Amino acid sequence: QEVVAGASVARYAVYENQDFATTKGIELSLKTRRVERVRAEVNYTHQDARGTNSFAQSGFGSVQVNNNVPTVIVPLDYAQEHRGSVVIDYRFDKGDGGPILERLGINLLFTFNSGHPYTIAQPTGLGQQSAYLGFTIGVDSRQRRPAGPINSSTTPWVYNLDMRIDKTISLFDLDFNFYVYVQNLLDTKNVINVYDHTGNGYDDSFLSSSDAETIMANSRYTERFADLYETINLTNRQHYQESKGYDIFSQPRQLRVGVLVEF
Repeated sequence: QEVVAGASVARYAVYENQDFATTKGIELSLKTRRVERVRAEVNYTHQDARGTNSFAQSGFGSVQVNNNVPTVIVPLDYAQEHRGSVVIDYRFDKGDGGPILERLGINLLFTFNSGHPYTIAQPTGLGQQSAYLGFTIGVDSRQRRPAGPINSSTTPWVYNLDMRIDKTISLFDLDFNFYVYVQNLLDTKNVINVYDHTGNGYDDSFLSSSDAETIMANSRYTERFADLYETINLTNRQHYQESKGYDIFSQPRQLRVGVLVEF
């Protein structure tokens, strides 16, 4: 937007509803009745989501540099071509299985998706970025040189299995449902995001770059810098989480125990 004469800035940016997205897909669902204590459910979604920008801030750099509003249609960051779940529930009904197994159940939830689009890019050097951040790409587009069309690459497939065991007991005209819920039962280390330069979640390519060699050659810590960088950043992903605001890997196994009271 233009400003009045004499203002401290010549123009400033404002948000307007100029982006658009088109999402096409199909959903399939199959549910069975409970037969011999078993009930199953299968869900699958095929989706194609494309638009001019994935988020409100996505096109800010283009508008700021050359005043051009993005018009190219690309896959959106949050698109998932394949997504689905399988639910299997085995449960004893009231009056079934005796005092121990009565109203006891186990539920398994298996989910999967085909990952999400991202743009593979080549590093342009540290620039004004601190060395401890390595080649992680933040919101500044000057830190990357696309090596292919926007969002033409896809992160790996993600698989997860959850389990819930519960038993309901009636006391004082109330139903107490005691449960144990295990998220990520197999403790699978799913890669849900990747380093933009390498396309994987284990190496950001910084330590093998000339920038890192220069730092270690001019530093009295030498090997210690590489050791600390690998431990803090590649093992614990501190630089990635600081730059992006989220993690590379999915959550590890979690155990929850609780009780629900129904009245």
